[in-house]
Amino acid sequence: MTGWELHDHLTVIGFAGDWHSNPTGVDENTRQLSQAGVTRLMHVGDFALWPDRAGRRFLDQVNGYAEESGTLISVTPENHEDWHYITAAFTAAFAAAFAAAFAAAFAAAFAAAFAAAEGAPAMIRSQIVALPRGHRWTHQGRSFVSFGSAASINFKFRRLGRSWWMEELPTVEEGAALAASGHAGMMISHDSPAPGTPLVNRIRATPNGWSGDALAYADVGARRITAAWAQAGSWPRGTRSPRMFWSTGTFMSRTRSPCRAGSESSPWLRKKTPETCCSSIWTRWRQTGWRA
Repeated sequence: MTGWELHDHLTVIGFAGDWHSNPTGVDENTRQLSQAGVTRLMHVGDFALWPDRAGRRFLDQVNGYAEESGTLISVTPENHEDWHYITAAFTAAFAAAFAAAFAAAFAAAFAAAFAAAEGAPAMIRSQIVALPRGHRWTHQGRSFVSFGSAASINFKFRRLGRSWWMEELPTVEEGAALAASGHAGMMISHDSPAPGTPLVNRIRATPNGWSGDALAYADVGARRITAAWAQAGSWPRGTRSPRMFWSTGTFMSRTRSPCRAGSESSPWLRKKTPETCCSSIWTRWRQTGWRA
């Protein structure tokens, strides 16, 4: 992809989620992460990828913070993003990647150039990239897949095509493509598989006043990401889910080592301002592998 690559040499990465166009504390958090040696931040969704004036202002602010701290941010888009905007960005990224791949190997078959361009990330700003559903990469020998999926339980209070998009949930075809692409060791999404962490399980078990239709739609979302979790673990000799799963549910854990993820020592940075919606984890790669 143009500008920078996900499979770089960094040995420390960070995770964040649910910024919801609120820049409060993002500057401080990116600086703290950068000072700790974390310059690759993987956002698990509800970043606020919106093309309107407020959305562009937020993107410009965060991009400025990222430039100052030397941080590169990849976003796994979720339900609180403008999917028309994101889809257009992915289409443009595909066209640019296809042209580059075709020009680089003009004599190659059309299908080869198409395959090289399909699933290309979209550069939203110089420091911010959106990852299409099913995008894969390898980082320090570990395989990753980004698979955005989350159901808006409040969809009845939103407007289709304006504040709610059917594209927020993966299709059957996208799930099949995920399975066909083989195993991934690390998976990034917004919603959590079922069962999730204890806190996520308690939230799912409590109606909290939502209608039957709303709960049913949320259940569809949970079942789809659970199926994707299994599909990303397909091995020739059976099914084995990815060893680690990063989602908003990860940040909702009350333990210091969410989902028991990472190595035996996983430093945990919490936001200093409650309204930031930005908790970040970073984990050092170990030569001996990760403990799940």
